[in-house]
Amino acid sequence: MPHRPRLLAARGAGLVLLAALGACASSARLEPARSGAESAAPPRYFVTQPDLLPDELTIPLEIRGVRPFVATAVNGRPAGGFLLDTGATCVAIDEDLADDLRLPLVAPTRIGGIVATETGSIRGLDALAVGDLQLDGDVAVVLPLGAGGAGEPNQRGIFGVAALGAGPFTIDLERARLTVYNPGRFQPPANAARQVLRLESGLPYVAATLEGDETVWLMLDTGAAASVVLWRPFVQAHPNVLTVPQKRWALASGAGGGNVVMISEVQTLRIFGREFQNVTTAIQDRPSWMWQHPRAVGIVGAEILRNFRVTMRPESHLIWTEPL
Repeated sequence: MPHRPRLLAARGAGLVLLAALGACASSARLEPARSGAESAAPPRYFVTQPDLLPDELTIPLEIRGVRPFVATAVNGRPAGGFLLDTGATCVAIDEDLADDLRLPLVAPTRIGGIVATETGSIRGLDALAVGDLQLDGDVAVVLPLGAGGAGEPNQRGIFGVAALGAGPFTIDLERARLTVYNPGRFQPPANAARQVLRLESGLPYVAATLEGDETVWLMLDTGAAASVVLWRPFVQAHPNVLTVPQKRWALASGAGGGNVVMISEVQTLRIFGREFQNVTTAIQDRPSWMWQHPRAVGIVGAEILRNFRVTMRPESHLIWTEPL
């Protein structure tokens, strides 16, 4: 049965904010980092020591709109909610938080987002932990993420697949939890569909099919509230994938800044064995830093991904999905 995903709410005068500032779907909100000498409990496990992990380590998520956030500690201090963003290649920290923690400057840099780029800095990082798990990484990109920045109010940072190491993990947006596994004792989920996971510059891509049996690669992006984003050259070459050439213009925002994009609908998207119809889609130029393969044509965001329980094993280039 074809499925029509739930659409994002419009904000402003005819604009859709694709990086949704949705209200929390869980019962409690994550607290922002506090000043002073407050300390977090030290983590018991480290992604750099995967053989010492328990069989399963579950970490609660907070779903804001459709995007997953995790209560985080930085350098042993509670730091508030970090976005779990499979479309991020590095750890990013809000500028105010980095200043509060006095993270040392390593170098200035430019940060490339899906829709824009922004000036920031690279700073040293001693430890980044979520619950009982210390993540990988000793530096972080620093840029404005909170109110007035590229993120949402109380967004204190971002981390992606690389910070979780090479071992297996599950993102379950429906149940609001992240589960990390001991790779030596990991068993793939029963009755889940398995397919190839392609990693390009640390970003995860999967095969999907659009209207007209156009087989493409889409990047999995839990940090994007949108259903689908397609690169403009592909749409110009294959206009039949859309229901109409253009419906409206919208403001897309995220790490790196914001920009105006065109909004239309994909007639049919088939991914992970499930079919979606009339999928709201943003159309924009391909960022220069993303995979330039002619069949790598865009991203699939949290609005679609929340319909699946997604298990990845990056070291084996495999992904398992269970429809919800």
